[in-house]
Amino acid sequence: MKALKILLVFSLAFVLQGCPGDEDASTLLFYNYSGQRVYVKYDFGETVPPFSTPFFRLVQIDEIVDNNVYVENFGPDIKFYFFVVKESTVEEFGWEQIEEQQLVDKQYEFTLEELREMDFKLKYYGD
Repeated sequence: MKALKILLVFSLAFVLQGCPGDEDASTLLFYNYSGQRVYVKYDFGETVPPFSTPFFRLVQIDEIVDNNVYVENFGPDIKFYFFVVKESTVEEFGWEQIEEQQLVDKQYEFTLEELREMDFKLKYYGD
């Protein structure tokens, strides 16, 4: 019984604990209007960061996905990079070649102010 109480206290403490910086998070909405499934990934950096394929997220046709963007990740020279790879590109080249040659169908680069101006909404039409 004593062990159960200790477990309950730790569980409650864990649940009530907030994530640091949550109040500084905005949600980027990505709209896939391309007519085909795409893989997406985002990253931050002073220059275009190299990407690795395990971190791409599959987005269905006409699906809207959300991504948390934390303000503290930005600095004077830090930009937000968003990568899109079409499913047809993956089928044609494979992930290994995409990663080696950094093949992306669309690459976006934004400052924090640019994201705010577009209300954290990114619409992709496949071009």
